[in-house]
Amino acid sequence: REVSRDAGRDRQIDPHLMGLRLSRAAGASAAFVGTTIALDLEPAYQAAVIVLTGLVVARAIQFDWIYQAREQMGIVSARNATASGVTVAIALLLVREPDDLLMGAVALAVGPLVANLGLLALYTRNAGFPRPQFDRNAWKTLLAPALPLAASALVSQFYYNADKLMLEAFRATAEVGLYEAAYKLYAIAVAPAGVLYTAFYPALSGAFGNRDAMREEGRRYGGVQFAIGPPLAL
Repeated sequence: REVSRDAGRDRQIDPHLMGLRLSRAAGASAAFVGTTIALDLEPAYQAAVIVLTGLVVARAIQFDWIYQAREQMGIVSARNATASGVTVAIALLLVREPDDLLMGAVALAVGPLVANLGLLALYTRNAGFPRPQFDRNAWKTLLAPALPLAASALVSQFYYNADKLMLEAFRATAEVGLYEAAYKLYAIAVAPAGVLYTAFYPALSGAFGNRDAMREEGRRYGGVQFAIGPPLAL
């Protein structure tokens, strides 16, 4: 929201946000690995889950939101395409048998990490490296407006994963995997709605606080979503 209003705000926010994200990633990774070890999973499954901790680290250095706020969607698209392309390439090269679970996890973790490092290099070339700052007062200022979004994201994660957690309690893990693969058809069907959300988000954020602008942007966004909703559902 801040960068949508003022494109230069990112240089003031980034060092604090980088420190916050790296600290959060360290804590989350430690908790994730510790929980995985405590669950006493099968060795191959446990190793794969631990490798996926790399996604937490990759997320900490993901700077696509800056370019999204500036409506530089070409850069955002290039980042997403790179992450997907690297993931697919590694999977095709290394995943040959059903037992190649670890290699599949490596593909999922390395793809976003490579893409985010490339995006960080681009940002550093243009604006300098955002040296992490660990200022708790600045963190509180950044976190307070984000709490509603964080709560929404947490509830959404539970909603979209509760079915798999329940199935895991009653069915074999392989069957849950097949269910998740089939669910991807739904993900593909609603992808256009996600693309529109990404494209409209900067305008919606920039209009925040201006009632007339919010109404106009909301009307535009809602109109397009309602137009594509029935075909997607069909």
